[in-house]
Amino acid sequence: MLSVIVVVIAAAVLAWYEIPRLRKRGWIRELWTFLVFLLIGVSLCALYLLHVPIPSPVVWIRAAFEPVSEGINDVLGLK
Repeated sequence: MLSVIVVVIAAAVLAWYEIPRLRKRGWIRELWTFLVFLLIGVSLCALYLLHVPIPSPVVWIRAAFEPVSEGINDVLGLK
C-alpha cells in the first residue's frame, strides 16, 4: 500500500510541475493528453502494485486481427 502512495505522490509532483507550464503556454490539448496518460499510467501502476491481474494487450490485438487473418488464409487457401 505504501508503494501505491509513493506512486500517487510522484504523479502529483509531476503534475504540479508540468500543469502550470502547459497552461502558461496555452497548450490545452497537450494538457488534457498529459492528464489522460498520467491517469492511465498511475492506475495501471497502482493495479500492478496491488497484485491485480492485468490482461495483456496482446489478447486484445489477437482478438481484433484473428478474423482478418482467417479471411486472408481462406482467400489464399493456406489452411
